[in-house]
Amino acid sequence: MGIRRYRDEELGRSVWKHMKKGEILEGTVERIEFPNKGIVVCEEGSCVVKNALPGQRVSFRVSKARKGKAEGRLLEVLEKSSLETGSPCSCFGVCGGCTYLSLRYEEQLRIKEEQVKKLLESVL
Repeated sequence: MGIRRYRDEELGRSVWKHMKKGEILEGTVERIEFPNKGIVVCEEGSCVVKNALPGQRVSFRVSKARKGKAEGRLLEVLEKSSLETGSPCSCFGVCGGCTYLSLRYEEQLRIKEEQVKKLLESVL
């Protein structure tokens, strides 16, 4: 995470590209890990961004970047996920108590089931 190797056509070779603290980047949320950590993939690599949903295209600011890992803060959802259906709650997004409320109930269960399985893998 945080570092990505890519081919630089001008140099004609592969180079490493790093995320830098304070950079504002855009990417797509690939998956969610517990507790509510979205794994955002962009040209510069991948970054952990809280309060994002799978499939969303987001803008984020890198808050930590070291040892090949990066964390960021969600700035804006640029494009909603195809999984989102809207929210029945007028406080959604403000209080932060129900991150998955805009997803279908079946999708909420699937995400939570995956998270529990992954947490228990290391114990069992």
